[in-house]
Amino acid sequence: MCEYLTYTYLFFVGNPQGLIGSHNFIEADSSNTRDDLYVTGNSHTLNMDKFMAWYNMSTDGTFDMDLMAKRAKLRFYETIQTNPNFYYGPVTGLLARNAGFIFPGRLFRNHSHENPEGVLSK
Repeated sequence: MCEYLTYTYLFFVGNPQGLIGSHNFIEADSSNTRDDLYVTGNSHTLNMDKFMAWYNMSTDGTFDMDLMAKRAKLRFYETIQTNPNFYYGPVTGLLARNAGFIFPGRLFRNHSHENPEGVLSK
């Protein structure tokens, strides 16, 4: 029975590839700090120039949701200009790509008595 379930799983899902094999499934073009797969061949390694461009956008040392939205917009238009194969699908673009900008702004905040809603800071 277990062998049957394994073959059934592999038939529908394929061989597990980890996050590197997740492009256009749960990972998308135009991410905050990573290159686009079909431009560089590598969408999983941190691009320090992209990271520093985002990091330096904060003038007061914090990253609120307005700044994250501005960064998402900048990366979107950068990608349109540099990636002829840019794909912004209903799941990978609207959900997965935008989640990459929302999650840091919401989940990585430091909460304190002074800032009960949290602040994402440098």
